[in-house]
Amino acid sequence: MGGYKSLEKKNEKQKEQNEKMIENSLKSTSSDEHPYFLQQNNIYWETGHRTYIPFFHFLIHKYTNKIIDDQIRKFTNRVKSVHHTPFVFHKEGYFRSYYGDPDINMIFNLKKNTNFVFNSTGALNSYNMLSNHCTYDKATQIFDQILMSAFKLDLKGVLENNVM
Repeated sequence: MGGYKSLEKKNEKQKEQNEKMIENSLKSTSSDEHPYFLQQNNIYWETGHRTYIPFFHFLIHKYTNKIIDDQIRKFTNRVKSVHHTPFVFHKEGYFRSYYGDPDINMIFNLKKNTNFVFNSTGALNSYNMLSNHCTYDKATQIFDQILMSAFKLDLKGVLENNVM
C-alpha cells in the first residue's frame, strides 16, 4: 500500500512539472476536454494530412507532363526520333544508348576515365615498407613517398624547361 501512495505522489509531481514546462508552450488544451481535437492553435502539426488536395481528387487520374506531351506530339504529327540526337547535355561527354524505345536508354560516358598507377621512383622500395617489421604507418608512408617523388619529378621538369 505504501508503494502505491509513493507512486501516486511521484505521478502528481511529474504532472506538476509537466504543467510548469508547458505553461507557455503551444499546447492548447488537454485530452480530457477535447479528445478528438487536441490541436486548436494556428500551427498544423500533423504530417499525414494534405489540405491542398481538392475534394474531387479521386476523379483526377495521376499522370505526368510527359504523357500529355507525347499525346500532343502524336496528335500534331511532330513526333521526332530521339535516336539521331543521343547527347544528354550540350558540350558534355555523355550520350544515350537506346534499346528499342526512346524511354528505355542507358547513359554512357564518351570521355575515358583516367586511371593512375603509382610506382615509386625513389630509393625506397614499397615492398620493403610493407614488411611486417615496420613501425610506422605503412600506407601513409608509401603515399607520402610517392607524392614526394612525383613532386621531385615535376620540379625537375620545371627547372629544365626554365633553363632552356
